[in-house]
Amino acid sequence: MKKLKVYLCDLVHNRHLYNYAVPLNVACIAAMICKHFGPSVEVRLFKFPDDLIEALNEPPDILALSNYDWNVNLNRIVVDIAHRMHRHTLTVMGGPNIRRSPDQIASFLSHNSGVDIYITNEGEVGFYHLLEYVLGVWPTDIRANLRRDHPLLHNVAYLVGGDSTIVTRDHSPLSCLYNIPYPSPWLSGLLKPFLGLTAFPLFPLVETNRGCPYQCAYCTWGNYGNKLVRKFPLEQVFEELDYIFSASTNPFHLMIGDANFGILERDVSIAEHIRKLAEKYGNVTSVEIFSSKRQLERNLAIFDILGGLSTPDYAVQTFNTEVLANVGRTNLGIEQIGRFVQRVNSRGRRIYTDLLVGLPGETMESHIDSVKMAIDIGFCKAAIADIRLLPGSRMEENDFRERYGIRGLWRVIPSAYGEYAGSRVVEYEQCIRKTNTMSGDEFLALRLFHAFFFLLYYVEFGTPLLEFSKRNGLHPVDVALASSKKPPKDSFPMLSDQIESYMSQAASEWFDSEGEANAYYLSDSMFPRLMADGFPKLNYVFAAQLVLNRQLRFEWFAWVSLQIKERLNPEAASVVDEIARFCDARIYGYPLEDALPSLTMSAVAIKEIAGYVSEGPIKELGSPALVQFVNDSAAKSNLNQLVLGYGGSLGASQGIQIALQIEPALFIRIAY
Repeated sequence: MKKLKVYLCDLVHNRHLYNYAVPLNVACIAAMICKHFGPSVEVRLFKFPDDLIEALNEPPDILALSNYDWNVNLNRIVVDIAHRMHRHTLTVMGGPNIRRSPDQIASFLSHNSGVDIYITNEGEVGFYHLLEYVLGVWPTDIRANLRRDHPLLHNVAYLVGGDSTIVTRDHSPLSCLYNIPYPSPWLSGLLKPFLGLTAFPLFPLVETNRGCPYQCAYCTWGNYGNKLVRKFPLEQVFEELDYIFSASTNPFHLMIGDANFGILERDVSIAEHIRKLAEKYGNVTSVEIFSSKRQLERNLAIFDILGGLSTPDYAVQTFNTEVLANVGRTNLGIEQIGRFVQRVNSRGRRIYTDLLVGLPGETMESHIDSVKMAIDIGFCKAAIADIRLLPGSRMEENDFRERYGIRGLWRVIPSAYGEYAGSRVVEYEQCIRKTNTMSGDEFLALRLFHAFFFLLYYVEFGTPLLEFSKRNGLHPVDVALASSKKPPKDSFPMLSDQIESYMSQAASEWFDSEGEANAYYLSDSMFPRLMADGFPKLNYVFAAQLVLNRQLRFEWFAWVSLQIKERLNPEAASVVDEIARFCDARIYGYPLEDALPSLTMSAVAIKEIAGYVSEGPIKELGSPALVQFVNDSAAKSNLNQLVLGYGGSLGASQGIQIALQIEPALFIRIAY
């Protein structure tokens, strides 16, 4: 009997480079299928649309697609193509991007008539039960048999009776087991073809556990499936890491895909194993983890073990306790967080946090207070993000929106667009742009403040200036607030144009609906421009322009310096320009310069930047001294490789933007 042909797809747009992971999700399902049904099933994995569309010339019996906000419309196009080629192909979808109740799943299936089945909760279990049924009736028409038999299958939902009645069954007991029994997608070799790609790099991703005990309203992690934190066998995790490090021929960024790494005692051993492999192979450039929210001692141990491979993080989202209660989140107390941050800093490490803008109940003033608190507590970085209204999260549901006056607008997801088999496709994110405590105008006003905070603090272009200001009684947040306005064009012509352009794009990138956005971007006049120029993350574009354009950078530092000098006493203000010149010289320009900058600084200024130079000038505080920068050929080579590798068809600006997303301080030189 011929084999059942199954295509498992975790599609991303690949017309412009972006930071995506290997298709671990569908590979997990494939490993389960191969283990239990191997002789009866032919399985293929797909990440890129063109590969799948070509393969559809030999149509599968089952086409399965992961459902995320970055591939919603791409999936629709692929399903249409598949059904035009072979109308009997059973189409299955799974993933977090859906409201979870049975009636909401039924509504999704009704509005997406090309999708026959939705796999709920864990895909391994749902697919196991689905294939167990399908192979029992194979090779007869799968769809017809489902409609006739109405089998109740764990983690499987579909419509019958004129597409109005949903058939579904509760989660399988397998998806509730503390010890996860699923086979490894890495050790099966299924993911090897996706390692070491150069045309469109994908980073390796590993799960060591699943589940999240927290239920934050904006997140789908804790609101999806079982709240129990369940673990994969430790020996399997070690073997997967061994495989990735030994099989990777190119330098790679590793992500640990756990919601709270450090929540389990054994996570310390996993960190130790990663460190050992990093020292043995020397091929991992960085390790990304999402730290536990409560296991602070364990977090400290993990940070110490990973060292420079990973930047310590501790997400707070807001310091406002009333706002936290609105979204079902409970942070540790400010004093406890502060002690933890200081302990990390005392070890010579630099810890960052995440803040969200527009949480229910947050005002413009309380948001700014949270940004100030992040600095006052001692976080060395704070990433500020918009809030996506994710289907499957509590915040996205209608009653929650109504309670807090939430209005979402639609914006293009960067790099998530392309043309496939003659069809234009653009993906959008819906983000909060108004609440009953923050107006749309306030959201827009915060954009430029966030931009200056990002440039000064997050990518570290101005941290010496900010620390000098703080020592002299001017809060770094107030520096960013003061700078976030349009300067006079006669004195700052290039910066004035840049900020005008920034604010124009910030206001015009939002649409009231996805349909309205499509009418604009899919038009003959706009779609070619989108494909040629890309859709920017405005703060990263601003940063890239400062790297690429020396005159713009000069004006930007002059403008920030002016705001500081106007707010300090004359004695303190006298050294601001010198510190600004030092900040400017610390930034790698691009193309990378062969000649290293150097500058003579006064004794007073030298004292102020003492924490940013490694040796030499600090010994000569009584007189002016020459500050120079380390000629780190390895760092320059790595930087150039990243920019060129991620630049793609859009060139250096795109490469710089993506490189900064991987490592924010990448363009900062070391001084001595």
